[in-house]
Amino acid sequence: MIDISIKNLNKSFLQPDSENKHKYNILQIIKDLNLNIKQNEVVSFVGPSGIGKSTLLNILSGYDKQYKGDISINREINNKKLSFIFQAHNLLPWLTSIENVKLISNEESLKNDSPSKILNELGLGDFLNSYPNNLSGGMKRRVSIARAFVNEPNILLMDEPFVSLEKPLANELREKTIELINKNNVTAILVTHDLREAIMFSDRIIFCNEKPMKILLDKEINIKKSFSYDSDEVDEVYKNITMNYPNILKAM
Repeated sequence: MIDISIKNLNKSFLQPDSENKHKYNILQIIKDLNLNIKQNEVVSFVGPSGIGKSTLLNILSGYDKQYKGDISINREINNKKLSFIFQAHNLLPWLTSIENVKLISNEESLKNDSPSKILNELGLGDFLNSYPNNLSGGMKRRVSIARAFVNEPNILLMDEPFVSLEKPLANELREKTIELINKNNVTAILVTHDLREAIMFSDRIIFCNEKPMKILLDKEINIKKSFSYDSDEVDEVYKNITMNYPNILKAM
């Protein structure tokens, strides 16, 4: 079953002309993008900065409605069904950890005490009433992950959620996020510059080139999403891709 269908997606921006401040040029960032993502599939987009990967997530989430083409999402989209983990933790500083999670929790989650349960599961049981300025960067990231899963989403969008973390912590949170994805049977899209991270998470990796964004390679990944970042299994796939697709990686 197809969960997300993208057909002939085009997205452009107006860009100020460098030589004439009164003139604007059309910058096309996504051109004729076609892609299907299956139910419970995890797909990663890998490519250079500024080619439209984050823009694509904004379109899929409904934040950006200014595009041409057709986006079809099989499952009902509401606060329970679709969730987003951003690069920044985006916590409200005047709310505690649990208040930040409760803020976006639906009635069912609140009734089941899901905010405290998910925060405990992420190791923040002793910090439920702590404010963001009293939390480490890793703790803030855990709260943002808790918010993403508190309503048991069907579809999860992730925009480089581990990019600013030190490697040991990033690895720990990657593995925990994969565990939650598997537990909730989530269909997920990950945007990342980290090929190993993409391999670790993905059933498929979409390699993209410079803007306008175009798919260079749609690569199936045949390992379980339970292996760690530095595992032999991830390393073997990494070597296979870098050896067999050097032109694709160079074009990125």
